[in-house]
Amino acid sequence: MSEPMPLKQVLQELAHNSSYLRQRAVKTLAERSAEKDRWTQEERDQALTALEITLNDKNKYVRLTAAQAMARLDPSRNEPAQVLGELLADSHRDVRASAAIALGGLGASAKNAIPILKTSLNDPVESVRKRVMEALDELGIDYSGS
Repeated sequence: MSEPMPLKQVLQELAHNSSYLRQRAVKTLAERSAEKDRWTQEERDQALTALEITLNDKNKYVRLTAAQAMARLDPSRNEPAQVLGELLADSHRDVRASAAIALGGLGASAKNAIPILKTSLNDPVESVRKRVMEALDELGIDYSGS
């Protein structure tokens, strides 16, 4: 079994020119967020700061993964919901569906994204609509009249 990539290296990859390496770094942070209780406060702060910057990445998949990772590390933050809400309007169905799934898992911090989730009930793709309904269900939002 290989040793996990040191946090310092992960954070360096977040600033790399390669979107592949940036996305890999964000995925690593997302996977490690399950072990956030093992992190020092400094490591957690460094990861959140890096992820916050990455929420503006030019690559939508990096932004999506960063929002998911940030939501896991600190569910109380509003930034992930904003980014995920914006990604509900993306041209790629998989991005829209993934954003809806992630929003459903945010709980109360997703409240500002509820209007766009409701609008996404009219998405032209059935699988996206299904994920949006699941997200609204998870958030305890009635969408029957939408």
